[in-house]
Amino acid sequence: MTIALAHYQFEAVHPFLDGNGRVGRLLITLFLIERQILPTPLLYLSAFFEAPRRDYYDGLRGISERGGWNDWLEYFLLGVARMSEDALSRAMRINGLLAEWQRKVSGESSNNPLRVVELLGANPFITTKGVADKLAIAFTTAQRAIERLERANIINRVGDAKRDRVYCATALLDILVKSRPASNQPPTPRSSSEGPQSRSAGNRAGASGNRRCGFLETAFWSTSGWPTIQEHKGTASRLRTDGLNSFRVWTS
Repeated sequence: MTIALAHYQFEAVHPFLDGNGRVGRLLITLFLIERQILPTPLLYLSAFFEAPRRDYYDGLRGISERGGWNDWLEYFLLGVARMSEDALSRAMRINGLLAEWQRKVSGESSNNPLRVVELLGANPFITTKGVADKLAIAFTTAQRAIERLERANIINRVGDAKRDRVYCATALLDILVKSRPASNQPPTPRSSSEGPQSRSAGNRAGASGNRRCGFLETAFWSTSGWPTIQEHKGTASRLRTDGLNSFRVWTS
C-alpha cells in the first residue's frame, strides 16, 4: 500500500527530465526489498502497467482529477498479484531447466561444468574470464567446462569475436524475456472530460512513456546480491557483458 501511494507521488512530482517512468518502476522493487517484503528483485510491474497502458495512466490521472485513490490501489494490488504469479511460474520453469542441465553434466570427471550451470542461474550470459574469476579456476579449465556445456547444447556462442567470447544459455534467456501475458484487469473508470490534456501525473507519465513503447524490463540478481535492471526489445543487435554480473542488449 505504501509503495502504491509513493509511486503516484513520485510520478506526480516528475523530478527528472527523462527516465521518470523507469526510475519509478524500479523504486517499487527496491522499496519492497528494503522493507524485507521481497528477498530478491523478483517482482516487476512494468508489464502489467503496459497491458493496457491506458489503464495505468488513467489510474494516475484519476487521483489528480478526482481523488480516485481506491481505484488506483485496487489496480496496483491486482498488478502485484498477477505479476507475482508470473514470477513464480518463471522461477519454477528456470529451476526445472537448471535441474535438467545439471543431470546432463553430472557424472563428469570434473565438477566444473556443474558449477558453471549453477552460475547460469544468476545470469544466462557468461565469459571464460568471468567463469575463471568466479570459480577461482584457471582460464583453460574454465574454457573446457564451457566447451562441455556448448557440446551439450546448454549454451551457444554469441557473435564471432575471436577474443573475449560471450556465451548465452538461450533457453534460460527465453524464459526471462518472454513477454508477459495481458493483465486482464477490470477497467479503471475513465474521466468524463474529453478536453485538452491536463498536466496531471498521468499525462506527464504518458508523454515519457510513449518514448518507451515496447520495452521489457528484466532483472538478474548478481552474485553480489544487487539487482541489475536491463532492457530488451526484439532481437539483440549489440551486447555488453560485465563478467557474470550484468548485461545489456541494445537494438537498432
